[in-house]
Amino acid sequence: VSLSEWYDRNRLKLNDYTEVREIVEPKAARLAAERSTEAELEHLTAIHTQFVAEVHGKARAKELARLDELFHQEIISMTKNEMLIFINDRIRERLVPFRLKTFQIRHNIENAIPAHEKILSALREHDMEIAEVYMRRHIDLITEDML
Repeated sequence: VSLSEWYDRNRLKLNDYTEVREIVEPKAARLAAERSTEAELEHLTAIHTQFVAEVHGKARAKELARLDELFHQEIISMTKNEMLIFINDRIRERLVPFRLKTFQIRHNIENAIPAHEKILSALREHDMEIAEVYMRRHIDLITEDML
């Protein structure tokens, strides 16, 4: 099955996931900007650094998907909101096949780096509003890439 056929077959399901991410992840970024510790921000930076190294190295879709998942999961974890973490775990399980397909497309890989860097920068500044805006833009870009 080609990537375009896979996306066509799964479009409705993927739209559902994206709509939920549009609700959950920007708010999570806002809370993470407020509540994150320096150690958590260092860990998130390390995940991003590994992602960038993988992009410029072997660019294996499975590894990129794993690191992307870790990046987003760490932001959710930084909220310290148990219910949000629980909800995200359910979402994350469903996104595995999507992430694997997404990172088979070079354009999608390259879009993730600046998006993650902007989010990371806002989190480091503890700028709740900008963190939320950048996460919303990132999810919007993922939606555009899907189309």
